[in-house]
Amino acid sequence: MRHRTPSRTRRIFRGVVYLVVLTFFLFPIFWIAMTSFKTGSEYLHSPPIWIPREPNLNSYWHAISGGGLGAMRNSFVIASFSTALALLIGSLAAYGLARYEVGGQNLPLFFLSQRFLPPVVVIFPFLLMFKALRWVDTYQALIIVNLTFNLPYTIWMMRSFFREIPREIEESALVDGASPFVAFWRIAMPLAVPGLIATGIFLLPV
Repeated sequence: MRHRTPSRTRRIFRGVVYLVVLTFFLFPIFWIAMTSFKTGSEYLHSPPIWIPREPNLNSYWHAISGGGLGAMRNSFVIASFSTALALLIGSLAAYGLARYEVGGQNLPLFFLSQRFLPPVVVIFPFLLMFKALRWVDTYQALIIVNLTFNLPYTIWMMRSFFREIPREIEESALVDGASPFVAFWRIAMPLAVPGLIATGIFLLPV
């Protein structure tokens, strides 16, 4: 009994901790879901109403009929294209940094530092460029802006994944006559798919 009690107590304590942490993270999702079915009076009611007394879909109808569907479409297009371009261009740069050690250890940190660049710094240059190209209020303008901030993070993330891939696999392909790009595209990229997925998940909400 002396050996079982600490183990059982530890399991119970761990379960309680997991439950508290899970509740902490899932409660906002539950609250948002319940709020979406409330009426206006229930939403502003004090004290708050946890479960809607008269569930309805008015919020969803207003979001769709009031132009919200177009806004969601715009967000989807911009996020998808900027993420895809960031993964493609960033993977090429990250592979070069991982395999050829260009710029030493400081260059990857330099790329990462651009991720923390205040957006206000690039607003005016972007505005001048987009006016010259007649890209104001277009998809491509917003895609390029998002790409500017997504690309440094992609390079930093993917460089770590490429460094975990053994060089010997690519060297074998080079010995068999493959070009460096073929070794990258057909060997390194498929092996780095988990990294691409993880990086894409981080980039999409941005």
